[in-house]
Amino acid sequence: MGALTYILVIQLINYAFGKQCAINNIPDYIKNEKQLLDDLQCGYDSHHQPSDNTTIRLIFFMKYFTFDSEEEVFTVQNWIHLDWQDDRLKWDPAKYNGLVETDVTYHDIWLPSIELSNKEDFLNLEIYGFYRCLLKNSGAVLCKHWIVHEAWCSVKLTDWPYDVQECSLDFEGISPHTENFTMFLDDSKSQDFTDMATKSAGWYVHDFKQVVNNTGGSKIRLIYVLVREAAGLSAIVISPAFVLTVLTILSLFLDVREKIRLAILSFSTVGHYYFLTELTANLPKECHYPPTLLYYYRGSLVISMFIVVLTVFLEKMCKFNSPQVYIKVVNDYVYEYRFNKYIVFPQWDIDNSTVDNKKSNEDWVKFSNFVNSVFIYVIVIAYLGLYSATVPKGPNLYNLN
Repeated sequence: MGALTYILVIQLINYAFGKQCAINNIPDYIKNEKQLLDDLQCGYDSHHQPSDNTTIRLIFFMKYFTFDSEEEVFTVQNWIHLDWQDDRLKWDPAKYNGLVETDVTYHDIWLPSIELSNKEDFLNLEIYGFYRCLLKNSGAVLCKHWIVHEAWCSVKLTDWPYDVQECSLDFEGISPHTENFTMFLDDSKSQDFTDMATKSAGWYVHDFKQVVNNTGGSKIRLIYVLVREAAGLSAIVISPAFVLTVLTILSLFLDVREKIRLAILSFSTVGHYYFLTELTANLPKECHYPPTLLYYYRGSLVISMFIVVLTVFLEKMCKFNSPQVYIKVVNDYVYEYRFNKYIVFPQWDIDNSTVDNKKSNEDWVKFSNFVNSVFIYVIVIAYLGLYSATVPKGPNLYNLN
C-alpha cells in the first residue's frame, strides 16, 4: 500500500509540473555547448592542476582604493584576469558544429588558489565576485573576477604632510596537493594611473610596481606608491610654523626696554605650544616614525623661550649701575669700528622716549644692544639649520619612479 501511494504521488507531481514538449525549441548551439561540457567533464578532476609546470598569467586592474593611515590599512578593489593552458579541456570544433569557445562556471574546472599573505585580518573573509571563465578549443582558459583586498601598510610620517607611502599586496600561490604552479605578470597591459580610480580621499597613486618571485614557491608583490594630497594640510600645519618663526625673529629687532617685545614673544611661545599639542593630538598614535615637523615646532619653541629669558636679562642689564672697565672697552671697540652698523643692528635709540631712560645706563644699553645683535645672527643661523633639517619641502616625485 505504501509503495502504491508513493507511485501515485510521483505521478501527480509529474502531471502537475512536468511537461513533455512536443516541439523542441532549444537552439542547436546550446545543445552543442551542453554536449561539449558533458564530454569535457567526463573523467576531469578539478582538484588537480593540468600539469606539473602550469604557468598562470595574471593582470591586475585597480578599480578603487582607500588608505586609512590611522589604522594602517590599505584597501583595494582589483579586477584580476588569469589565463593558463589546460590540455585536458581541448576539443575538436568539427565535432561540435564549429564551436571554438564556451563559458563555464568556476567550480567546473581547476582554478589556481592565490591568497593574500599580508591581509589585515586573517579571520575576515574577503569580498569577491565569482569567477567568469572562458574556454577555448585549444585548451586555453581565461578567467576574471573582482575582489576587495585589505592589507597592512606600515605608515612612515617622517615627511608629513608631504609623506609618500609604499603599500603592497603580497600574493602567494597555494596548492592543496604536492603540485606547484608558476605565476607571472603581464606588463604589456599595465593600467593607466592617470584615471580617477587612482585617487582617493587625501591620496593618489603615483606609481605602481610588480615583483615576481618564483623561488621556493610562486609569489607576487604589487607595490602601490601613494602620495598624500598635502596642499590644504600644509597650509594648516606648515604656514603657522613659518609665521611664528618670522614673529620670533622680528621680536629680536625691538628694543628690550619696550614692553611690546616681551608681549610678542609671549604670544609666539603660546602659539608654538598650541600648534605642537594640536599636531600631537591629530597624528596616528601607533606611528613609529613621527614627522620631523614636530621637531621643528619643538626646537622653535625652545628658541622662543630662550629669547624670552634673554629679553628679561638684557632689560635688567640696561638698568645696571656704572659698568666695569672691560664693558667700556668692548663698547669703544665695537662702536668705533667703521662697520659697526653691520655688527650692531639695529642700534637702539639711547634717548628712546617710549622707555624710562632715567633708569637706564648708556654703557649697559650699548652693551646689551651688542649682545642682542650677536644673538640675532646666531638665532637666524639656528633657524636656517632647523628649517633645512626638519621641515619637509614636498615629495621629489622624479626620484620615486
